[in-house]
Amino acid sequence: MEDDKRYKDLQRDKTRYESAGWILGNVPIDEGHERWLAKQATASRQGASSDANQTDSTYDRPTSRQTGPPRGDRAFSDSQSSWTSENSMSAVSTYNGYNGEPPAANEWPISLCFHNEEQFEGKVLLDSGAEHNWISMDVVKERHIPWDDDPSGAEIYVDFSNQQLRSLGVVKATWVINNRSVPVKFKIAPNPPFQVCFGYRFLLEKGVLRFSHHGPVAGLVKGKRKANNGEKAAIQREENTTDSLNQKIKDFLDWKKSMEQQGWKWDQTRKKFFRMKDRNVEWNETGYLLDLRVGDPAQNSP
Repeated sequence: MEDDKRYKDLQRDKTRYESAGWILGNVPIDEGHERWLAKQATASRQGASSDANQTDSTYDRPTSRQTGPPRGDRAFSDSQSSWTSENSMSAVSTYNGYNGEPPAANEWPISLCFHNEEQFEGKVLLDSGAEHNWISMDVVKERHIPWDDDPSGAEIYVDFSNQQLRSLGVVKATWVINNRSVPVKFKIAPNPPFQVCFGYRFLLEKGVLRFSHHGPVAGLVKGKRKANNGEKAAIQREENTTDSLNQKIKDFLDWKKSMEQQGWKWDQTRKKFFRMKDRNVEWNETGYLLDLRVGDPAQNSP
């Protein structure tokens, strides 16, 4: 019953955003959610005719068809970029919904200022279905932008290739628009197909744009869920394994360097260190066990 309520809450929020014209992703958060959606789909087919009529009337409102940027202080304009339902439906059948060309409203010129006085002049991705704002790690590194740890960094997100990822941190910036400064935070994504992305929560909060429910979804993140105990344990094991292997290799290299500093040289044939002493070869019988097996209890030792 608890899961059922959670799924209903998710669907209610999704319906609210879609009724406002926002494009959202549809990936189930777990197998239970997938089964729940299947049951809902079966039930909805029984009343498909009445539901279809309600949907058409809902999306025919001009305020939910806006795809262009605002003019002045208005959150949207009814006179520009307004589509009829018929035009929208005819465009959906083409590649990406727009005859192979992404809509101008899918991206928007943007100017960002960061705390280290670096700037970003480029385009921001808008109708991605992302809940949060995201920025590429490449943008952060190129500008040496300082970032903070993400308080929700343990949460797992799902990208459009159905791969899992976690936020690498949080960047604070100032968005300069219409001679106004708007504070904004971005989660850092490792390898996104864009530089900057605004999430629907931020856009709804600021009243910046509204989008037609018809159109391509071209962003990184389309849904999130918290890791369950098994996934958290797996992530921790993977991180511990990586740290352990790195430490083993570091210890070995440190030991090898210390031997070389003492005048020892490595013999590739005998796999031992040696050095010349009084014109005689002195072999070092001390070896090093470098065991890179995962989970092996044996410790490396000289």
